[in-house]
Amino acid sequence: LAIPFVRISYRGMKLIPTYTDVNLMKSISVSMKSLSTGENLIIFPEDSTNGYQDVLVGFHGGFTTLASTALKEGMDLPIYVMYYQKKNHRFVVGKPIKYSELVNKGMTKDEMCEYLCNECNLLGAYQKDIGNK
Repeated sequence: LAIPFVRISYRGMKLIPTYTDVNLMKSISVSMKSLSTGENLIIFPEDSTNGYQDVLVGFHGGFTTLASTALKEGMDLPIYVMYYQKKNHRFVVGKPIKYSELVNKGMTKDEMCEYLCNECNLLGAYQKDIGNK
Protein backbone atom coordinates (compact mmCIF):
# COMPACT_ATOMS: atom_id res chain seq x y z
CA LEU A 1 0.00 0.00 0.00
CA ALA A 2 2.83 2.41 0.75
CA ILE A 3 4.58 2.08 -2.63
CA PRO A 4 2.51 4.77 -4.42
CA PHE A 5 3.19 7.22 -1.58
CA VAL A 6 6.91 6.43 -1.59
CA ARG A 7 7.08 7.08 -5.34
CA ILE A 8 5.27 10.41 -4.95
CA SER A 9 7.61 11.39 -2.10
CA TYR A 10 10.68 10.45 -4.14
CA ARG A 11 9.55 12.59 -7.08
CA GLY A 12 8.69 15.57 -4.87
CA MET A 13 12.08 15.48 -3.14
CA LYS A 14 13.97 14.59 -6.32
CA LEU A 15 15.19 11.35 -4.75
CA ILE A 16 16.58 8.68 -7.02
CA PRO A 17 15.73 5.16 -5.89
CA THR A 18 18.73 2.87 -5.67
CA TYR A 19 18.30 -0.64 -6.92
CA THR A 20 20.65 -3.45 -5.98
CA ASP A 21 19.38 -5.88 -8.59
CA VAL A 22 19.27 -5.79 -12.40
CA ASN A 23 17.70 -2.32 -12.15
CA LEU A 24 20.96 -0.81 -10.83
CA MET A 25 21.69 0.52 -14.32
CA LYS A 26 18.41 2.46 -14.19
CA SER A 27 19.68 4.19 -11.04
CA ILE A 28 23.00 4.88 -12.77
CA SER A 29 21.27 6.27 -15.86
CA VAL A 30 18.99 8.60 -13.88
CA SER A 31 21.94 9.70 -11.73
CA MET A 32 24.09 10.42 -14.80
CA LYS A 33 21.27 12.50 -16.29
CA SER A 34 21.13 14.56 -13.07
CA LEU A 35 24.91 15.01 -13.00
CA SER A 36 25.00 16.08 -16.64
CA THR A 37 22.59 18.94 -15.85
CA GLY A 38 24.84 20.16 -13.03
CA GLU A 39 22.87 18.74 -10.14
CA ASN A 40 24.57 17.32 -7.07
CA LEU A 41 23.94 13.86 -5.69
CA ILE A 42 24.07 12.64 -2.13
CA ILE A 43 24.54 8.91 -1.75
CA PHE A 44 24.42 7.11 1.59
CA PRO A 45 26.22 3.82 0.88
CA GLU A 46 26.52 2.56 4.46
CA ASP A 47 25.58 -1.01 5.24
CA SER A 48 22.61 -0.63 7.57
CA THR A 49 21.62 -4.30 7.58
CA ASN A 50 21.80 -4.36 11.39
CA GLY A 51 20.58 -0.80 11.89
CA TYR A 52 22.56 2.42 12.01
CA GLN A 53 25.65 2.14 14.18
CA ASP A 54 28.01 4.74 15.66
CA VAL A 55 30.86 2.91 13.93
CA LEU A 56 30.02 2.05 10.33
CA VAL A 57 30.65 -1.56 9.34
CA GLY A 58 30.97 -1.05 5.60
CA PHE A 59 29.79 0.60 2.42
CA HIS A 60 27.87 -0.87 -0.49
CA GLY A 61 29.82 -0.31 -3.70
CA GLY A 62 27.16 0.91 -6.12
CA PHE A 63 28.49 4.46 -5.90
CA THR A 64 31.77 3.27 -7.43
CA THR A 65 29.85 2.08 -10.51
CA LEU A 66 28.34 5.54 -10.85
CA ALA A 67 31.70 7.24 -10.33
CA SER A 68 33.35 4.96 -12.89
CA THR A 69 30.61 5.67 -15.44
CA ALA A 70 30.93 9.41 -14.80
CA LEU A 71 34.72 9.29 -15.23
CA LYS A 72 34.27 7.62 -18.62
CA GLU A 73 31.99 10.55 -19.53
CA GLY A 74 34.63 13.08 -18.46
CA MET A 75 33.27 13.84 -14.98
CA ASP A 76 35.73 13.22 -12.15
CA LEU A 77 33.35 13.18 -9.22
CA PRO A 78 34.42 14.57 -5.86
CA ILE A 79 33.47 12.23 -3.03
CA TYR A 80 32.73 13.79 0.35
CA VAL A 81 32.53 11.45 3.32
CA MET A 82 30.07 12.59 5.95
CA TYR A 83 29.37 11.45 9.47
CA TYR A 84 26.15 12.17 11.33
CA GLN A 85 26.70 12.75 15.00
CA LYS A 86 23.46 11.59 16.62
CA LYS A 87 24.27 13.04 20.03
CA ASN A 88 24.83 16.60 18.72
CA HIS A 89 22.47 16.35 15.71
CA ARG A 90 25.03 17.52 13.18
CA PHE A 91 26.77 16.38 10.05
CA VAL A 92 30.55 16.48 9.80
CA VAL A 93 31.81 16.67 6.21
CA GLY A 94 35.31 15.69 5.13
CA LYS A 95 37.39 17.19 2.36
CA PRO A 96 36.58 16.07 -1.19
CA ILE A 97 38.37 13.04 -2.59
CA LYS A 98 38.33 12.77 -6.38
CA TYR A 99 37.32 9.38 -7.71
CA SER A 100 40.32 9.42 -10.06
CA GLU A 101 42.66 9.68 -7.04
CA LEU A 102 41.32 6.38 -5.72
CA VAL A 103 41.61 4.78 -9.16
CA ASN A 104 45.18 6.07 -9.57
CA LYS A 105 46.11 4.44 -6.26
CA GLY A 106 45.09 1.14 -7.85
CA MET A 107 42.21 0.58 -5.44
CA THR A 108 39.57 -1.99 -6.24
CA LYS A 109 35.88 -1.29 -5.64
CA ASP A 110 36.05 -3.11 -2.29
CA GLU A 111 39.20 -1.23 -1.26
CA MET A 112 37.54 2.09 -2.10
CA CYS A 113 34.54 1.16 0.02
CA GLU A 114 36.75 0.14 2.94
CA TYR A 115 38.93 3.24 2.66
CA LEU A 116 35.98 5.66 2.49
CA CYS A 117 34.15 3.87 5.32
CA ASN A 118 37.29 4.19 7.47
CA GLU A 119 37.54 7.89 6.58
CA CYS A 120 33.92 8.30 7.65
CA ASN A 121 34.56 6.55 10.96
CA LEU A 122 37.62 8.74 11.54
CA LEU A 123 35.39 11.80 11.16
CA GLY A 124 33.06 10.36 13.79
CA ALA A 125 35.90 9.52 16.18
CA TYR A 126 37.48 12.95 15.68
CA GLN A 127 34.24 14.72 16.46
CA LYS A 128 33.69 12.59 19.58
CA ASP A 129 37.16 13.59 20.81
CA ILE A 130 36.39 17.29 20.24
CA GLY A 131 33.03 16.96 22.01
CA ASN A 132 34.70 15.43 25.08
CA LYS A 133 37.16 18.33 25.54
